[in-house]
Amino acid sequence: MRKATKERFAESLKGLLEEKNLDRITVKEIAERSGLTVATFYNHFRDKAELVNWIQMTALTKILEQSEEGESFEAILCRNLSYCIDNRDYLINVYENRSRSASTEHPVVDYASQLLAELVRSRGGPEELSPEQSFAIRQYAYGCARTIYEYLRDGAEQPPEVMAHYMRSALPCSLVSFLN
Repeated sequence: MRKATKERFAESLKGLLEEKNLDRITVKEIAERSGLTVATFYNHFRDKAELVNWIQMTALTKILEQSEEGESFEAILCRNLSYCIDNRDYLINVYENRSRSASTEHPVVDYASQLLAELVRSRGGPEELSPEQSFAIRQYAYGCARTIYEYLRDGAEQPPEVMAHYMRSALPCSLVSFLN
């Protein structure tokens, strides 16, 4: 069975990112490596940043979809960290992109925040989160993104289980009862 077009572009970019930084990769290279055309790329994505965001959002969605009812938040974090370790070079090169801006960071943080809010709601949290809870989720998502980058950059010396425990321990008070 042929892979979906977006998945082909994603695999192509991930392979290229193991070799060089995002700012040194062209859409033409992504298209050539995937066996597709530049025009096809632009039919699916506005730019490289949108492809990066699609890859990250797809991975986060898959990680959450794999969670079972009653699974601990720490176990979900551990699965996310394992994904990050498996994709270390790709993720570091995305994060260290010299032209990195909100275009490759904020959408992922926004999406992670949305997923965390859904997780809070699914675990007995209020349907309408308070401003404090919404703020806590967003800050936690930002902090996790930076922490994961530093963890990967520094060689991921701690096992994912240990880092997941640390990250769960850093949950804001307003979220602990739903995600502990």
